[in-house]
Amino acid sequence: MSSSKNILIISVCSGLLLGALLGVYIIAPQTTPPITGSTESDAPPEPLYWVAPMDPDFRRPGPGKSPMGMDLLPVYADSSANNSSPGTVSISADIVNNLGVRTAQARYGKFTQTIRAPATIQFNEDQLQRVQPRVEGWVQKLYAHAEGDAVTAGTPLYTLYSPALVTAQEEFLLALKRNNHELIMGAEQRLISLEIDPSIIQKIKETRTALRSITILAPRTGVLSELNIREGDYVMPGKAIATIATLDSMWVIADIIGGQGSSVTIGDHASVSIDGIPNRTWSATVDYIYPTLDEINRSQRLRLKLDNNERILKPNMFAHVNLTQKAKTNSVIIPKEAVIRSESQDRVILALGSGRFKAIAVSAGQFNNREAEIIHGVEADDEVVVSAQFLLDSESSKDSDFIRMNHSSAPSTKVAP
Repeated sequence: MSSSKNILIISVCSGLLLGALLGVYIIAPQTTPPITGSTESDAPPEPLYWVAPMDPDFRRPGPGKSPMGMDLLPVYADSSANNSSPGTVSISADIVNNLGVRTAQARYGKFTQTIRAPATIQFNEDQLQRVQPRVEGWVQKLYAHAEGDAVTAGTPLYTLYSPALVTAQEEFLLALKRNNHELIMGAEQRLISLEIDPSIIQKIKETRTALRSITILAPRTGVLSELNIREGDYVMPGKAIATIATLDSMWVIADIIGGQGSSVTIGDHASVSIDGIPNRTWSATVDYIYPTLDEINRSQRLRLKLDNNERILKPNMFAHVNLTQKAKTNSVIIPKEAVIRSESQDRVILALGSGRFKAIAVSAGQFNNREAEIIHGVEADDEVVVSAQFLLDSESSKDSDFIRMNHSSAPSTKVAP
């Protein structure tokens, strides 16, 4: 009996102890903070979407691969968006390195523009001379037979039989026979006006014989750029039978494509290089700007003049003209590749520091091979992005006001690995 009471007492005590421990376990979590674990605020944020590193227009709701086989990058919303300039994006240092983001500093100076234009070498038309007969007749002999033949001033060019010339000689001989000074002077002047050389007139005076055929002499030294007659042809006044060009100086005709020709003025300095003559350049100045555009490609034509004392420049040679123009006033200058050009707007990406970037609208002036002139939107010493800027522009342009901001502003959108 006593042993049964002892067993009962032990069982009751054990039950009370177990109930007490169970109560402590249930009540303690409601009054005592946990020792380990993380809060909801410490959990990683959910990405807004995922983009391709090389194609910002390729977006997916979750991770994956881009069409180029690269891992997609997550884009997160930044909690400080309300305190930042619209369109500011922030990327981590790892992404900056992976994308190859490079920046350059805007500078203040005189913008230098180099215009490179294709050109051709042509005869100097100021020194062209047309050969035209003063009377009708028949060409009996040619002393130069093809275009490009060289002629020398005072040497025979062609021989002409003309009844009108025979009649003029006979009148001159009649005046000599009568020994009438006024008639002699008049007849001699008529022969000269018909392009009879004074040496031939002197020969007629000495021999007192009219020449059946008269030899016409070359009026200047050069080459034939045109020859429009052959032996036996009938010629008459007003018909150009030949054109003589000189090689002492040549024209360079350059074609400037686009709107660059508007900044060129007469007297601008240029350098000329000739295809086929390597390692040599000629200095020249703009001699003439044609008032009309080329009707085929709408290019602006310019004319320069080169001395050709060595006779190494030939008509129809291909050439290249480099025109260097330096602005008279200072302006903001940035690398050409920093400008993102579109039909409606020019933009650049400003690097604001600490991995923050923003797309801003700019007014671009002139461009050369390496640099761009910025009229409005960027200030000297600003950092602009010159590579991998298209992903940044895609993210920033979604909600950017395209207005330049203070570098102390906070980011609004964050791109992270």
